[in-house]
Amino acid sequence: MHIKWFTFDLEHDDITLFKDQLSPLDYFLLNSKKCYNGTLIRLPLRTKKIDKHTLDDIKQQIYKYFHLNNSLIELLLLQSNINTIDFDSTKNFDIFQRFLSYEKHSLTSIHDNQSTTQIIHLTLSRLINEINTSDVSYWLLSVHNDYNDIGKYNNELKLLLPLTPLSLSSESSNVLLQSQNYQSIQLTSSRILYYCTCPSLNSLSKDDLCTKLRQIKFPQAYALFLKDLSRLIKPITSVSSSSNLSIDLIWELMPDVDEHQRLLNEKHKYSLQQQQNVQVINNIIPDIWREIGKQELFYSVTDGWGYVAIEDMIINNVESGPIQDVLTYVFSEANAPIVILPSHVINGLCKYSNKHYLQVMTPFHASELLAKNSSILLRLTFEQKLSLLKYIILNDPDPTLVLELELLPLANNTFITFQTKQASIVYIVDKSVDFLKLFHIKQHDRFLNPNIDQDLFDKLSSKNFQGIRRSESTSPSSRDRGNE
Repeated sequence: MHIKWFTFDLEHDDITLFKDQLSPLDYFLLNSKKCYNGTLIRLPLRTKKIDKHTLDDIKQQIYKYFHLNNSLIELLLLQSNINTIDFDSTKNFDIFQRFLSYEKHSLTSIHDNQSTTQIIHLTLSRLINEINTSDVSYWLLSVHNDYNDIGKYNNELKLLLPLTPLSLSSESSNVLLQSQNYQSIQLTSSRILYYCTCPSLNSLSKDDLCTKLRQIKFPQAYALFLKDLSRLIKPITSVSSSSNLSIDLIWELMPDVDEHQRLLNEKHKYSLQQQQNVQVINNIIPDIWREIGKQELFYSVTDGWGYVAIEDMIINNVESGPIQDVLTYVFSEANAPIVILPSHVINGLCKYSNKHYLQVMTPFHASELLAKNSSILLRLTFEQKLSLLKYIILNDPDPTLVLELELLPLANNTFITFQTKQASIVYIVDKSVDFLKLFHIKQHDRFLNPNIDQDLFDKLSSKNFQGIRRSESTSPSSRDRGNE
């Protein structure tokens, strides 16, 4: 349907000449001849074929339109300057009844040279059968501006993310697939991103979609979008109450390389369209991760650092638990910028970011740091020291990493340095607590602690560690024979 628009100047035009068209709007226009602060649309629209529409028919058509998720996406992406839409019905212009209201406002926003990202609060209020209902949703909208040096034109790319995943009806899904105004791309298993660009993708070259995404600098825009989002989240709090934002959302929005590789390997199970989408995403993922690696997107748990670049951070890739906690504490006490990342984020960075800068925590790092900051050990509990020792010697075969560290556990629940100039003998007895009853408590400092983890005990009892500190392995049976 093509609509022919007419523009009237309320200050200079004689609107009485258009009485047929404008008399139904006298209520709005006659009180202020000079201007009207808004847009009036009279429904139903006039067409050559005059159809009779009841008020209920019109209401149902409007409800149906706003019920579809694609209409909200359209309004947010393409009509970003519209903040309020109200639908009122009246029979005599004396009584107005509001039956639908669309209202959006920005909760918070962040701006930089190339992009603007905001959290949008969207409310749809409806009156159905004299009952008022209200639906509230939250969205992330990012606008990225760039100049194309090759084509010599300005490019605007809008990215829209529903913060609560949309449950698309079949009718809505079909409309989305047919839309020419915006596209959807599923970079992660749980999130669909919507985007539109000006000029449109169709106006670009006839290259494949992946090439077009690179032309509009989609990977750069997406990385900046994640950076803006990270600044809208307060990492020290688990969840933002207003929009359910947390630091986990940023990790969730970073594509899982292994997950998409599995989809690619199983693409024969999907339709042709789905296979093409999977291929496009796999082709663009390396570009996205390279751009992610260029941004200060990674929040350090070390006080005073905040968000850091990959060349500054040290990744604590140890599984969540006591060992990860003590390593984080130790490195933080030495003012090292520690970040804790999900495995798929570490994987993406290791595969596609600048590997010259990437530092992943190792036993060597821990040993070197403790050797230079030995006072940190004095502030650790017995269990924390054991966790450190276990991490170092069970993950690296080199026993020299603990030479200068005061981490050798004795039976009196103290620790001594593995190697000193005046090293005394430490006896290793078969793992049994009962043998200590044979010795005075003051002599317990001559034995390896038998209460430590079995794997740790076995490692310290192995031949590799016998030369570090003069130690002797014995057992109750051999000791008995020596007393005979």
